[in-house]
Amino acid sequence: MKRFAALLLSAALALSLVSCGGNNGGGSGSGAPAGSGAGSQDTANLTATQKIIQEAEGMTLEELAQKAIEESNGKT
Repeated sequence: MKRFAALLLSAALALSLVSCGGNNGGGSGSGAPAGSGAGSQDTANLTATQKIIQEAEGMTLEELAQKAIEESNGKT
């Protein structure tokens, strides 16, 4: 039974890795993150959430933490 569970979990992990490796317009298997390089999408075509994510990708960890504090109004 333990072997079956281990096999099932490893199959689920393998499938999840395959599903996350889709082509998002960043080139076919180029290894570059989506939205990087000269072929990146225009910001006019992005949703509000995608714009926030794109902005956060260029921030350091300290900048992200400071922005999170500002947006939470000091709440913990």
